[in-house]
Amino acid sequence: MQLPVSIQQWSKRIVTNLKNFQSNYFCVFIILFIYCILTSPLLLLVLSAVLAAGYIITLKNAERPVKILGRKLNLGQQYLGLSILSLPVLYIVGAGGALFWIVGATLFFITLHASVYSIEGSAPPTLAEPFAFDVESV
Repeated sequence: MQLPVSIQQWSKRIVTNLKNFQSNYFCVFIILFIYCILTSPLLLLVLSAVLAAGYIITLKNAERPVKILGRKLNLGQQYLGLSILSLPVLYIVGAGGALFWIVGATLFFITLHASVYSIEGSAPPTLAEPFAFDVESV
């Protein structure tokens, strides 16, 4: 761990660490997402209801197409309708604030790690082949 000495070194380090640790950074995002959902019971309840409604739409559509006002709606249109109807409820329970908190916290931790983790002095990580063996013909 070292602080960068110039803007060029900092930008190169950010790009390099984003390439090398992208799966780790994705896991940080997922963990913060799960934490935020679990610590907001009302948001968890609304998201569960929206997912359950989507599942019910899928089941109903498998039986027969849904008609509203005499017009058949395909599955995509039904999901779009569910999304539009759920947006006000998600806004009321604070999903927008939670989303910005997750994105902000993720960007803060990723930028902090990518800025101070020095990979220039160490050898690049190599992947060992797990099934590297010689095959002899019979």
